[in-house]
Amino acid sequence: MIENVFWLQLRQFVGVEMGVIALADVCSIREAVQRAKGAGMPISEYSLRLWTKTGEIPTRRVGRKVLIYFPLLVRYLQCQDGDDNEPATVGAAQGIRRVDL
Repeated sequence: MIENVFWLQLRQFVGVEMGVIALADVCSIREAVQRAKGAGMPISEYSLRLWTKTGEIPTRRVGRKVLIYFPLLVRYLQCQDGDDNEPATVGAAQGIRRVDL
């Protein structure tokens, strides 16, 4: 399901059929972090991995490598879809728990 969303968003963003996409815009998570920092958008690799795991940013998995279409990442970071991006939550916070030693 997420894979289909990735290609649908990619087609909408690019506005052309598949096969015409510049491969330089498809990069790994580490490369995307370096490109984002170079473009003045400092993000951590951990945050980007979390966003891809939760489905905030559509990705494509090739073997063990996760690929990101960089213009979609930029669009997400700049909130160009008109929505404010909600913070990702991994688990329900239970507060501070007591630890007896």
